Amino acid sequence: MKVKIELDLKAFKTPNFVLVCTSPTERQEGIKEEMKFNLTELDSLTLSELCDQFREDIFKKAGKEQPPQSV
Repeated sequence: MKVKIELDLKAFKTPNFVLVCTSPTERQEGIKEEMKFNLTELDSLTLSELCDQFREDIFKKAGKEQPPQSV
């Protein structure tokens, strides 16, 4: 016997900001808050590139091929 169950999945949480990549600092310098930018401060092209990278990373982590995207 096979049973199919449908579940409503929650979407990924949408961030409010992006972090800036920084170099590690010496421990004695203490904890420094990472530099960040609100999403509203970024241009559309940058947001699109970040979304594309996120999508690529998700599929890679899942070990899946991305489905073809319609234009």
